[in-house]
Parts: sequence; C-alpha cells; structure tokens
Amino acid sequence: MDTDSKSKGYVGMIIAMFLLALVFNISALIMIVRSSKSHKWSAFYRLMVSLNITDLVGSVTCFPVLLATYANNVQWQGGQPVCDYTGYMISFVFLSSASIIGAMSTERFVGVWFPFFYNKSGAKERRTNIILGGIWTTTACIALLPIIGFGEYVLQYPGTWCFYNFRAKNLADKVYAYLYSVIWVLIIFCTVLFNLLVIVKLVMRRVSASDKKKQNSKAKRNEIYSIVLLVVIVIVTATCGVPLAVSYFYMYTPFWEINYADFFGLVAIEIHVICKSDPYEKIRYVH
Repeated sequence: MDTDSKSKGYVGMIIAMFLLALVFNISALIMIVRSSKSHKWSAFYRLMVSLNITDLVGSVTCFPVLLATYANNVQWQGGQPVCDYTGYMISFVFLSSASIIGAMSTERFVGVWFPFFYNKSGAKERRTNIILGGIWTTTACIALLPIIGFGEYVLQYPGTWCFYNFRAKNLADKVYAYLYSVIWVLIIFCTVLFNLLVIVKLVMRRVSASDKKKQNSKAKRNEIYSIVLLVVIVIVTATCGVPLAVSYFYMYTPFWEINYADFFGLVAIEIHVICKSDPYEKIRYVH
C-alpha cells in the first residue's frame, strides 16, 4: 500500500472515530435529559452530564488538528502555536474528566458508606455546581501554565498530538511534569480506592439481604448494575490512567532508555483510548 493510500485510510479512520464520539456523547446527553424527571438532576447526574460535555469538547476541539496531521501524511501542521493549543486542550480535558470521575466516585462512596450524613447534608446540587466550577477553573489554570512559561508542551510519538514534556531538562519544566503526574496519580488512586470500597459495601449489603428476606427485584437489578459499573470503572481507570500517571517517574529509571519508543507508544495509545472511551459513557448511564 502506498503512502497516499495509507493517509486516506488514516483520515477515514479518524473521521469515523470522531463521528462515533459525537453519536455516543450526544446520545448519552439526550437520554439523561429525557430521564430528568426520574433523577431530578441529582448530584451524580450533574457530574455525569458535565463529564459528557467535557469529553465532547475534547473530541470537537482536537479533531481538526488530528485530521489535518493525518491528511498530510502524519506531518505536524501549525508549528508550536498549534502544539500549545492541542497540548492545552488535551491536558485540560484529561485532568478535568479524571477529576469529575473522581468526584463521582467520592459522591458514591459517601452516599453508600455514610447514607445518613449524605442525605442530611443539604444543598447537594449547589455544592456539586461549586465543585464542578472549581474543577474546571483549576484544571484550566494548570493546563495554561506551560503556555505562560512554567512547563512545556512538545510533540509526542507518533507526531500526531502534543502533551507536557516527559523529558524536561530545565527546573520549571521538570516541576510542572512532576506536578501534573502527582495530581494524576492521586486522582487515579482515589478513584480506584473509593470504587473498590463501594463495591465491597454493595456486595456486603447484597449478602446481608439474601440472608434475611428476598430483595425487591428492581433493587437487586440496580445493585448488580452498580457493581458491574464500578468494576468497569476500576478496570478502565487503572488500565488507561496508570501508564500516563507513571510515565514521568518511569523516565528516570534505567529502563527508560531501553524501552523508550515502546513505552511512549503505549502512553500515546492509552491517551487515545481515554479520549475515545465512548462505550464507557453508555455503561456509566446505566447507573
């Protein structure tokens, strides 16, 4: 297959992925809005809609750059300004999406383990809105730092996207890379931990209910859905988040020079998986 045919194939694949992202995210938003009478825009659903919107913004803003790169035989277009733009959007979307998922995990943890406190605490919706505003504002500022000189966005393997510099040499860039990685590790750790604790509580509750009386069939189904959902969240979060989280720390080990290309390729693949995790959006909706 010649280079031109390969380029056309890549362009077709990128367009198909983008359209799939739009379909899944917009469909999820429509379903959530249509079912608003039942969930009454509780804290969980506010977070879910915000996550959908964040993912949708990421797909729409990064698609033109990705398409232009593949349409030009994987040659980066636009130089450093476009790299800064792409790096900013990817950093913002990744960190804000992960933070929202972490907030959803925290909300579920408090609701399941401390229901009395959770139900008694008033103004949950208002508090959720404040948390969302804080997440978006904080992550937007963190993503902006490399553009104003604290950190650096560079082209990443295979030359189709930009992200913070894993191989930073000067102090400011190293500090930013370390800061971003530490924040990411903490979010991943809390998300996995809280979801595992919720799974444990739901299993304990289910076993306890089966020992006493037969549970309502709808309640049984909802608990099974919740357990399956949380298992999926833990697997997806750990699988897609850990490679990116440890990449900065891994860089300073002796293995970095040996496996540099392979590991960097893995990080790139995982990042694209996170961007295009639209079936995960549909699974999340079950809850």
